[in-house]
Amino acid sequence: MKFEYDSRKNCASQMKSTHNFFPAAHFAKPLPTVNCNLSPVTCIYTFSAKERDPETGLSYFGSRYYSSDLYIWLSVDPMSDKYPSLSPYVYCANNPVRCVDPNGEEVNPIYDRFGYFLGTDDLGLQGDAIIMDKKDFRQNMSHTEAMSKSTCFDPSQSFAAEIRYWDHYKSLKDRPDYDGYITLDEANEWYRTGDGTPLFADLTKIDLSGFRSLGDSKVGKTYRFNLLLSTGPTDDGLVYGNVTFIRTSNNGVRAFADKYDFDMKNWRKLSNWGRNIETIIGQHVAGEGTPYTIYFYGTAQLRSSIFAH
Repeated sequence: MKFEYDSRKNCASQMKSTHNFFPAAHFAKPLPTVNCNLSPVTCIYTFSAKERDPETGLSYFGSRYYSSDLYIWLSVDPMSDKYPSLSPYVYCANNPVRCVDPNGEEVNPIYDRFGYFLGTDDLGLQGDAIIMDKKDFRQNMSHTEAMSKSTCFDPSQSFAAEIRYWDHYKSLKDRPDYDGYITLDEANEWYRTGDGTPLFADLTKIDLSGFRSLGDSKVGKTYRFNLLLSTGPTDDGLVYGNVTFIRTSNNGVRAFADKYDFDMKNWRKLSNWGRNIETIIGQHVAGEGTPYTIYFYGTAQLRSSIFAH
């Protein structure tokens, strides 16, 4: 049961309203009404902190409406194709203790038990939050593994953790990497104003058409390529520069994190020439700022080479 009090000076606070909470509202019997001789107060915000329509009894989460009586969504998850094993109507992947669902969409950005942002699984920033122990987190971990390690906020700091998490989560849509692709202008602006905060890029949105797979015999091998020298967009080369890839099965490739900065490498090494040229151009355009890390998520598919085996 939730109690709300008003705040008054020079007199005792009075209770404004009470709210009964039923973990399984559809099956639980209502608790007896408590008559406190209170003046009627309408409270439209409930345990989910979402506004409830007094006429329909539904809560609006931004992407769809939720029925707390049936504990299901009333429309299909717009990201349901990513979760074929789940009903598109279930709340918090059927795990409301371990997952947080602020807007009724997918589940991706990951926070620790104290509400601090950790990073993403292999599906990126857009979606609802997964809570897990910091020691269990690995950037670009599979979504299946992330869900298996999900937990809840630390009970000793639950309220503070939720506030910390929500303050960060609601700002994600304003980040330049929210859509998974970082333009040169966005990268440079973040260099000037981002205070070194990391960004996250979707590897599948980077043009890797100039690279070929040599087959699954190369799975586990790492390769370093300069995207500026590939056939892809110049912006990709100027933003991501030299990227280290690791081969995965089925002609897949993942990428290691890289630093967005403008430090010069040894000119005596021919392999550094391309990067140093990019650095000179980039430093002139970007101006002064703070270096930051770009983390990649997702697995890109390469076209097979005629020499694949």
